[in-house]
Amino acid sequence: MVLRKKNGMVISDYCKTHSQNKPFSHIVMDLYSEVMGSPSQCLADRRQKGGSWRMADSEHRRSNSFPKKVYALSPLKENNTNIVKSSSLNYGDSPVRKQPVKRVPSRLYRTAAFEDSGPTTKYFSPKTCIGPEFVVRAANPSKLIHITGVKSTQRRNVVVILLNGQKLDITCDPSTTTAEKLFEVIVQSETMEENYTLGLAALLGGDFVFLPPSTKLSKIASVIWSGDTKKHTVPLCSFTLYVRVRFFLPSLRGIGSWSTKHHLFLQLRRSLLEQLIECTLVQHITLSGLALQAEFGDYREQEHGCEEYFLLEHYIPDNLLLGTDEVALKARLQNCHRQRKGLDPGRAEEMFIAQVQCLPTYGAHFFSATWLTKTCGDIPMWVSVSGEGVSLHSRTTEGYDKHLRQQFAWKDIKKLSYSKHYLLILPGGDSSSKAGKLYKFKLKMEHKKY
Repeated sequence: MVLRKKNGMVISDYCKTHSQNKPFSHIVMDLYSEVMGSPSQCLADRRQKGGSWRMADSEHRRSNSFPKKVYALSPLKENNTNIVKSSSLNYGDSPVRKQPVKRVPSRLYRTAAFEDSGPTTKYFSPKTCIGPEFVVRAANPSKLIHITGVKSTQRRNVVVILLNGQKLDITCDPSTTTAEKLFEVIVQSETMEENYTLGLAALLGGDFVFLPPSTKLSKIASVIWSGDTKKHTVPLCSFTLYVRVRFFLPSLRGIGSWSTKHHLFLQLRRSLLEQLIECTLVQHITLSGLALQAEFGDYREQEHGCEEYFLLEHYIPDNLLLGTDEVALKARLQNCHRQRKGLDPGRAEEMFIAQVQCLPTYGAHFFSATWLTKTCGDIPMWVSVSGEGVSLHSRTTEGYDKHLRQQFAWKDIKKLSYSKHYLLILPGGDSSSKAGKLYKFKLKMEHKKY
């Protein structure tokens, strides 16, 4: 991507000033889709018989939320993929000279036809994408789902982004539709097996928050979205939710469904790019070799060796690219991919998952908060909730580094309460006492976390 480092800062500034409700990685993927185009596919209309909803393909791709000053020129077709030859990025009133966008990655990023001939290997996987699936499918047109029985004056659109990047555009009544009902519709439309590990989340205050099943959508949507339907003054606006992994299993033992493993793989790919899992650059490089093997198959010199075939920011977090020799870094990733030749793509996904499961913050959900202290003032923190307990990590202005400050195992927490944006942790045991009195940890959450 042209001028990647400068563009990353521009995108970050745009997200802050325009109160974007998307993670940084999603903004980058939207930009990629807008500039590089999307594969042309013929999707057949599908209807669910006997149900309370029906699904059809949308006629037009949803407009991106990225600034309209980013535009593409001169589309052409190559390998059934729409590709652009050049683009222009404008920063304020200072136009940047047009430079060509590298076309090779989009030549290889594509959907692939798959014929189900039955399991042929131990690690059989229905591979339907070449390249990062959550990038490839993000360029697809949205699938439309209509929940029937909704009056036109009460109809609102909910955009749901799946782990594979596919968007669902669902019309419903926010005053009656619950998170549980919406999730059931999604599970049925996408035929999600073993979906007990998944949940429906909203991005609130920069944090992914899973919605309680009985929560009505009108309770979590903005005032503009839910609106006053009696006055008929509110336009049909979209509200975005995300399907994500809610429960992280400690290992892959006992998981029989390939889709469950694949969902976990996609979630971990996203979490690493979003810096939600603590990982060094060296570890990222090793994991990228497995991801490239899983997403491209065997390294072939004729196809991969002559030109670039992947975008670096789809494998390494953007902030880790600053100040690095990107040419040398990309060569290291290619070498790691080359060394995995002969490894089944399904097995590569399993190895990727197994290695991430060994990282210290695997399975933790992070929420931004402020630690209210009497002696040191207010300290920005990350509150981490996992199967082991609750921990507090220091939060920098950049928001990436997470240094452990306090850790509380579930068995050592005497009281844990949350009310009116305040989280209170009262640990038990002598180690938490101060002059015979238990020390309380009071944290103010930056947004209601349900």
